[in-house]
Amino acid sequence: MIERGAILESLIADAAALSNEQIKAFLEKSIQTDFARRMLANLNTASSEAAAEKQGAEQWRIGASTAQTGGMGAGQEAGS
Repeated sequence: MIERGAILESLIADAAALSNEQIKAFLEKSIQTDFARRMLANLNTASSEAAAEKQGAEQWRIGASTAQTGGMGAGQEAGS
């Protein structure tokens, strides 16, 4: 949250001079624009796709590791 606040203040000129209520009102109005909604939808889609790719890669890695160990998980020995 602190990092996001710092990003916000770096993008809005004289943000420190504005009240929290003014910043909130600005963000609420800004996010309601068609452009902002499309942008957020694209960001959310990209984030979801990246997470799915990461999960798929992890599942592939686990499957490949299991195949290399003859079906035994990491840390298991034959006969365990």
